[in-house]
Amino acid sequence: MTPAAKPALLCVDDEPLVLEGLTLHLRRAFTLTTATSGAAGLEILKEKGPFAIVMSDMRIPPFAEVATRAVSHIEVRHVVVRELRQGMILRDNLFTKNGMLLVPKGNEVTPSLIERIANFSRKMGVREPIPVTVPAAPAPVKSG
Repeated sequence: MTPAAKPALLCVDDEPLVLEGLTLHLRRAFTLTTATSGAAGLEILKEKGPFAIVMSDMRIPPFAEVATRAVSHIEVRHVVVRELRQGMILRDNLFTKNGMLLVPKGNEVTPSLIERIANFSRKMGVREPIPVTVPAAPAPVKSG
C-alpha cells in the first residue's frame, strides 16, 4: 500500500505510551497523526483534517464534545433486519426478542453476520429497530 493510498487516522490520548503503542501497530495501514491533548487534537483537525478515522480517549476535554462532530462522514440510523448492509457497525448490543445476546455492540456487519441475524429473526425474533453507524463516502486522503 502506498502512503498516498493509506487512510488518514488521528489518535488523541494524554498517555504518550498509549500513542506509541498505537503507532507501532497502525503505522503500516494508516497515515497516522497523534496528539497528546484535546486542544492539540482540535488544532490538528482544523489544520490537517478531514481524517478517515478519529480515535480518542473520550474523556479528554474539550475533544470529547467535538470529536464525534468532526467525523462528518458517518451517519447513525435505526434499521430493521432486512435493511442491514455490509460495513455498518452495531451501536448497541443486539438481542433476540427473548433477551438472549445475539451480537455485541461494535461489531461490523458482514454477509455472514447478516445471514446469522436473519436466521435468528425468523426463528426467535430480533429486537428492532437496530441502531447502526453507516459509513458514507470516505473522506478524501490528502497527499503530500
